[in-house]
Formats: sequence, C-alpha cells, structure tokens
Amino acid sequence: MRVLQRKKAVSRRREAGYPSAGPTQAGPIRLPPGVLRIMATTRRKSYRFLSGLDDAAFCQRVSDALADGYELYGNPVMVVDGGQRIVGQAIVDPKQLGRKAAARKPRRVRA
Repeated sequence: MRVLQRKKAVSRRREAGYPSAGPTQAGPIRLPPGVLRIMATTRRKSYRFLSGLDDAAFCQRVSDALADGYELYGNPVMVVDGGQRIVGQAIVDPKQLGRKAAARKPRRVRA
C-alpha cells in the first residue's frame, strides 16, 4: 500500500513540473512554474546580519555586500567558541531605510 502511495506522489510531482530526487536525473533542473517569477520579484533586504568563521570567505562576503550598495551598521562582533573565532557584522541598505536611518548608530547599553 505504501509503495503505491509513494508512486502516486512521485507521479503527481512530475506532472506539476518538480524535478525528481533520484540520482539518475540527467540535464538541468527544471523549476516549477511561477518560481522564477517569485525569485525575480523578491525585494532586497534592508537589514542583514552576516556571520561566519573569521576567514577570507567571510571577508569576501562583507566586501561583496559593500560593493552591492550596503553599508556597515554598528560594531563588528566576535565570539570564540571552542577555539574557533565566529564573527558577525550588521549591514543596511541606505536606499530602503533612508540616509538618516542608515547613519544612526545603535545605542550602547551600560550594564
């Protein structure tokens, strides 16, 4: 019974245009109808927090975001966890927030 239900589910997915999950699939992956339209109309985020290991790949991601028009926001963060340095940096899109909001720095809270 379960095998029959599985075969029906797989055939419904194929009819809908979803790619098969099998390892024998050859050629490019076809996306279901409408996915490309959704991907093309997604808005750019006004605020992002980039985080990762402190390596060249993280620095490149920050550099790419700056080249894409984002600006640094606030101070960078670094945490040491088990000998690995994990860093983070907030970035904002000044076009979406307005210059005044992007120039504002976060307040420091004294403990």
